[in-house]
Amino acid sequence: HKSHRSHHSHKAHKGHDGDHHTPKPGDDKDHHTPKPKDDDHGRTCVVSLGVVKTGPAQVAPGDLINYTIAVTNTGNVPVPVSYVVVTDPTATVTPPLTPDVIAPGATVNWTAVSNTAVAPAPGSCNTTVSNTATVSLKRIRESGFIITGSVEGASQGEGTPAPVDASSTAVSTVVCPPTPPPPPPPPVTPDTPISPVGFAGVASVAGSPTLVVRKTGPATATRGGAVTYRVRVTNTGKVVANNVVVTDTPPSTMRIQGTPQGATRSGRTITWNVGYLGAGESRTMSVTLGLRASATGTTCNVATVAASNATTAKSKACTRVQAARAAAVTG
Repeated sequence: HKSHRSHHSHKAHKGHDGDHHTPKPGDDKDHHTPKPKDDDHGRTCVVSLGVVKTGPAQVAPGDLINYTIAVTNTGNVPVPVSYVVVTDPTATVTPPLTPDVIAPGATVNWTAVSNTAVAPAPGSCNTTVSNTATVSLKRIRESGFIITGSVEGASQGEGTPAPVDASSTAVSTVVCPPTPPPPPPPPVTPDTPISPVGFAGVASVAGSPTLVVRKTGPATATRGGAVTYRVRVTNTGKVVANNVVVTDTPPSTMRIQGTPQGATRSGRTITWNVGYLGAGESRTMSVTLGLRASATGTTCNVATVAASNATTAKSKACTRVQAARAAAVTG
């Protein structure tokens, strides 16, 4: 037998009694059937059946699968539909209502529905379902020709199934639906921007956190001395600020004295990776800088805060440089 499409031929042999009637299976009464063309000339007739079973290319978990089983008469004599046996152990097969006879070269469709549904997900996802249908022919007496099936010299009772002639397998792939996306986040109430106060910088956009940064330090410092500045960042909004980063790049009049706690340093830039800053939360960091001996006038230092969901804000602190006092001399 061939997979997917196959057929087998039966020889029809001349009967001994010259009977021109065809008994139906299970019926002792003879019923007249049309005489095959040219069979009274003693020619050998061939019954050959082919079958092709088709189904959907893709199915989903839980589906019942519908199939079409096409039986083709590839022989040279008509074959009554009632003598064609189509079987499928995994499906319920329904014969056609018409026609009554499959003419040579003609194709008649049987239908079938799987007895069980496709297994549920996820175990059945991306697997295949294979169902095989077979076709055979009952032994009949057709106008003096006895069709005995595919085994030469087989002794079979009238109407009993002959050996399987052909088979065909339909294969479907089980495709599972994609996982639905997560629901959207709840709507966010826009924050009201807060106006900057003094040297404090404010970062706010509608529906996002509001970041306020304030940098403070001494008003005056002695040339050559050390100065410590404090940087305080606050989220005054109602939304969490994501990926908050604070940077400070001192002016050239100041020296960086080591790396501040919790910060990293690259060149003259100091960075604090704050991370998340919840609504109403604050973080405070400090940095100590040295005034160079050449520093004069007023020197200013700027701190910057940024977040992935807020705009950037800055704050500046300025210190006036004073000359060092001369040491007192006593005589």
